[in-house]
Amino acid sequence: MSMDRFPAPKRFATTLSLKASRKPDPVPESPAPVAAPPVPFPPAKPKKQKPVAAGQEAVAPKQGEPPHQPPYQPRASDDAATQLAEWLGQHSAVWHDFQPLNIGVISEVYALLAADGLQDTYSKRVIHKALHWHTSRASYLRNLLSQPHRYSLAGQVGGEVAQEQREHAGAVLDGRKGRKERKRQAHQPAPPIL
Repeated sequence: MSMDRFPAPKRFATTLSLKASRKPDPVPESPAPVAAPPVPFPPAKPKKQKPVAAGQEAVAPKQGEPPHQPPYQPRASDDAATQLAEWLGQHSAVWHDFQPLNIGVISEVYALLAADGLQDTYSKRVIHKALHWHTSRASYLRNLLSQPHRYSLAGQVGGEVAQEQREHAGAVLDGRKGRKERKRQAHQPAPPIL
């Protein structure tokens, strides 16, 4: 078999050579680059101060205190969750008295809303927020510690309060009590120096 029979395509003819390649022309040497003097950073721009609402003074935080945070701005879902909690308090004595609720009581909340034709009035976020607020209240946590049973919204006994849940409620209440005590001590005036 001869190689002449299958000549290489023209585009590969120059790249398939086994001959030594020609050296590139030498590049004339240029003088070494001169380092430019360092450029100083521009001065820092002063931070813009947020405008202060009418009737309020701008207060700088004391040394060692966290920076001042603006007051909490309630969201629309906060108002709706408050309305829902009030509505549930009117329709359920268990809710009103902060009795321990059944695990999965949210399905009962949805059913109660649907029974009154209010299923489209409150979003899932609002329902969960109202339930979270209710079960985080100190009255609810104290009842969780003292009551042996959980209840449905209709007032029927639905289960027992587990020991772990009691311990968790106690730890949350103790943490809040400790936080209040530390806050109270931080705001007490220093004793006079004699």
